Amino acid sequence: MKPFLVHLHIYYKNLYDELKECLKSLNGYEYKLIVTTVHEDSELKDRVVSDFKNADYHVVPNLGFDLGPFVYALDKVNLSDYSYVIKLHTKRDIPLNENKKEFEGPKWRNALLRFIRNKDTFNIVLDNLDSNQKIGMHGPRVAFFNKKTDDHYAHKIAEEYFAQKGLKKVSYRFVGGTMFMVRAEILQTIKDLGISQIDFEAPDETHRGCQMAHIFERLCGYVVYEKGFKIADCTENVIISELKYRLNIVKNEVLNFIFTKRVTSKNKLLIKVLKIPVFSMKVKDKT
Repeated sequence: MKPFLVHLHIYYKNLYDELKECLKSLNGYEYKLIVTTVHEDSELKDRVVSDFKNADYHVVPNLGFDLGPFVYALDKVNLSDYSYVIKLHTKRDIPLNENKKEFEGPKWRNALLRFIRNKDTFNIVLDNLDSNQKIGMHGPRVAFFNKKTDDHYAHKIAEEYFAQKGLKKVSYRFVGGTMFMVRAEILQTIKDLGISQIDFEAPDETHRGCQMAHIFERLCGYVVYEKGFKIADCTENVIISELKYRLNIVKNEVLNFIFTKRVTSKNKLLIKVLKIPVFSMKVKDKT
């Protein structure tokens, strides 16, 4: 097997140790580690280089959240030299949000990192990817989004971008939060598009609208399906995992039909019962 390519982006310095522990699951495997950060921090650099003697450490512009630095890292390598690409970053805790209770606090990060938190689980993921050539990417099923579950505006903008790039229209899902393990060959489509980090904007911390980072997040999933592969949760039996995912989709669709409560892009609290709006109120803008 060819080595892995691992990209670790450090924005929140306090979460570095958590990811360092995760990388212990790769002990015994050959891999190239590229570490990026947007801060000039000699202490952090010394820690990283001490922990990982062969790490390539780079300070990059603060453009594109963790996705801009990922493009930067991909530009530094020849993907044909690697079997899989593992993408990790210091995803912060998610504040209380009525729309995404299942992701509050560290839940989203924990789900994304489950595949690499211990060696036994990582070995299961690797075995599933190696043995099932239809699977192109691993991600946690709770973080899968598709046309039905994606933000409608962001999905529309991403589709328009794909069309502008001459990419064929395919149905796809993507891993929200962009921590995954993917066959390296699949990402060549992204490199061929000639995207660079300067194509990304400075991060909008409110996550409103649709920046290039949000388009690229969806592109990472799109290219898997465009290449004829699929995304699956490989931490357990893939068939059982997919069944659980689909059952959860049905459950959520039923619950959302009965009752929904969300804050709209116009910062209004909107409540619907049986898809009928029954209450709307402007909420205080915390930003």
